[in-house]
Amino acid sequence: MTIRNQHSRRVRTALAAVAASALALGALTLTPQMASAAEQPVSDVTFDWAINNESTGGSYFGGCNFLSAGVAGDAGSARVWTAADNGSLYASSEGNTTIVRPDAAGTGLTSPAFADRCALAEGGNVNGKASNAANSYTKSRVQISDGAGVVNVADNTARIDWDGSFTVVYYGGMTYWSASDPTLTVAADGTGTLTADLSGYGADMDDPSVWSTLPAQQDVTLATLSGVEVTDAGITVTPDYLGVEVPSDIGGRNAQELGQAWSGAFPADFLEFQVATGQSSYWYSTAGGENSIQPRKVAAPFTAAYEVAAPERSTAVEITGASAADGLSVSVSGANYLDLPNSSIGQPASGVYAALVDTSIADSEVSTSNTAAVAYIRSITDGAFSTTLTAPVSKLDADASYKVVVWVAHGFATGDALLYSEPITLSDEQRDALFPAPEPEPTEEPTTEPTEEPTTEPTEEPTTEPTTEPTTEPTPSGSTEVTVAGVDASSGLSLTFAGSGYTTLPQPANSSGAPAMGVYVGVIETALLDAMDDTTTYESSALVGADWVNPYTGAFANGAFTSTLTVGAAGLDRDTAYSAIVWVAHGNITTATLLSSSPVELSDEQKAVLFPTTEPTTEPTEEPTTEPTTEPTTEPTEEPTTEPTTEPTTEPTEEPTTEPTTEPTTEPTTEPTTEPTTEPTTEPTEEPTKPEGEPTLATDELFTADHEGPVDFDIADDSGSVTVTAPAAAGSWIGLSVHSEPQFLGWFLLDENGVATASLPELSAGEHHLVAYDDSGEVLGYQAFTVVVDDEGTATTDGGTTDTDETTTGSAAGTTSNGQSSTSTDAGLASTGAESNGALLAGAVLLVLAVTALGIARRRQGAGA
Repeated sequence: MTIRNQHSRRVRTALAAVAASALALGALTLTPQMASAAEQPVSDVTFDWAINNESTGGSYFGGCNFLSAGVAGDAGSARVWTAADNGSLYASSEGNTTIVRPDAAGTGLTSPAFADRCALAEGGNVNGKASNAANSYTKSRVQISDGAGVVNVADNTARIDWDGSFTVVYYGGMTYWSASDPTLTVAADGTGTLTADLSGYGADMDDPSVWSTLPAQQDVTLATLSGVEVTDAGITVTPDYLGVEVPSDIGGRNAQELGQAWSGAFPADFLEFQVATGQSSYWYSTAGGENSIQPRKVAAPFTAAYEVAAPERSTAVEITGASAADGLSVSVSGANYLDLPNSSIGQPASGVYAALVDTSIADSEVSTSNTAAVAYIRSITDGAFSTTLTAPVSKLDADASYKVVVWVAHGFATGDALLYSEPITLSDEQRDALFPAPEPEPTEEPTTEPTEEPTTEPTEEPTTEPTTEPTTEPTPSGSTEVTVAGVDASSGLSLTFAGSGYTTLPQPANSSGAPAMGVYVGVIETALLDAMDDTTTYESSALVGADWVNPYTGAFANGAFTSTLTVGAAGLDRDTAYSAIVWVAHGNITTATLLSSSPVELSDEQKAVLFPTTEPTTEPTEEPTTEPTTEPTTEPTEEPTTEPTTEPTTEPTEEPTTEPTTEPTTEPTTEPTTEPTTEPTTEPTEEPTKPEGEPTLATDELFTADHEGPVDFDIADDSGSVTVTAPAAAGSWIGLSVHSEPQFLGWFLLDENGVATASLPELSAGEHHLVAYDDSGEVLGYQAFTVVVDDEGTATTDGGTTDTDETTTGSAAGTTSNGQSSTSTDAGLASTGAESNGALLAGAVLLVLAVTALGIARRRQGAGA
């Protein structure tokens, strides 16, 4: 069925709306496909990693573990580096690599010289501090500058390479290895790797004479990464370690211990390399408590610091064709159209518009009615787009110049929304091709008389009144044909609007004064049209359906358009008359902006499909009955009885008894005894549980004479043994440590009299202290004593003399902290990875009592990581 356009009817209602709400009507149907940011190059990237706290911590031998810049050369053997190695083996800075640690103020970084490699920023050093205390590692880090690569923040990917090397030195130089030219790789799922080329020297912790050059290995995994976030300002992530198990084919020196909060391991190929260096068990968790070196092995956070510079937006314009037949074609392409500003009406960007416009028209005045060509670019991929604007010669002026304007959709080319506006230059050849000179026509012979006789009167009589009342707006042109395209009870009513001749559009009814931007089509109740006058305004909410015919998509071009509008059946009423209307966008419906209206006429068949009904029947579906469906009964369903349903009894349901259910007894159930049920014993029923690990060892600040305690130390000057008496702690475990360099001797069980005996380790000449701890790790007391060696290197005691060198020696007579027997060994590296809780016990030395046994008040454990 075809509906012919009638004369334009003026429609208004008392509902005002701003231009933005009208514009949104069209914009609702557009879902732009804005792409993510592209891959961006990065440079001057800083590699920053401490490896782990163990790599800068106090060691069992050689003072400390430390970091050095560059690849260290061959020391020739497993030995401790000295000041003479500064520059040849040790470097605080080399090439792009610098070793840094916090300065004393804690506000900056400093690069440690060789003499400060084991120093703490706050003073002192970490030498020999094989624990997890906060002052047991220097917090030094490796920094490599000038890294370069690419990152994609939106896709969460990255690859960055560094040109630089560093060396990790353990046991003061007894074993070390180097890493060169690291590479960071991050995948879109947040996983990644940190790899490097490794080199170094083979050593053996049980045989210091072993020394060999190891073959270099390429692309060894220093760290695996999870949960990486690639940002504009860099990457910070803690490498995988916790919970990682050592593969069964990795033959580390000590067995891995799992199940602790700090348990884990570095990557497998890295561990395989460390087996050859002799450091294997330092790179995974072994036996030891929370105050041991084990928590220091956990991988430290890694940072790649950089800044992604915002790319500059660019637009390229090129004239690709010019002819009278095909018009003017201009290619427009954009790059880095990322993070576009809001449109001129404050809405998020929905793509961009590009238009070819006469340069005499201000950018802010650009509209569909005054562009030579226009395109709407909805999809921008990785910030890039490309389109071609083609203007027919009929839309061009031979004497005009033109420009290309690009702005944010949907809105106008003003303010931040204006992205590009530059003139194009037509060559003479291009202009001649567009506007060729006309062929000359043969002239007619002149005549001596005018062709037509002049008249003394005008051809038409003038009138005293204008034929047509003057108007402030140009008379709208064009017509619209509306066709019913389909009816369906579920999808609704579909109308096709076909308009032509709309080359001159009036000013839209909006508050901004913006020019026409195509047209709207809609369906409205006819009664509203009949009630119109010149003071009425309609907004889109008065319609049952509407859509925007967007000129920037080509739907509205050269005054013509075709658009199909579907209105849901739920919004229509069978008995209401409707009209199809067209009005100017973007704005409300007024008598000045209504371009056409046509009644929507539906056949009976179309109405039956659109509004299906259920036919009534002349008879009820079911016959009524004169009686209720269920017959009533004159008697209750169950006959009443004169007696209760359950016969009462003269006796309770259960016979009472004269005696309680359980016979009482004249005597208690259990006969009392004159003696306790369990005979007392002279020994405790169970031995107390031995403490695990070792306590936090006392510091020198506690050794003052004004702290007395309940512990007595009896040091035998002829045997190197000590008898500890602590009656208040009888039957419990106590721990013992000896100082100057703190050593934990182990846990010892006090007998019922509070007495335990232990042996001392080898000690150098000078003043020392013994300290006792209860089974919770609290200090019970201490005693100072002095070891004296004569000029011949002989220590003299009341019981005789024993030859000695710089330190006393002997064999172990006590037990280690884990209860295992321990004996001393000669030169060589201390047991690594696993904890060395026991120590070699001293031989006979002369112990001179320095002060009387002193104790300190019980205190809680202090320092710890």
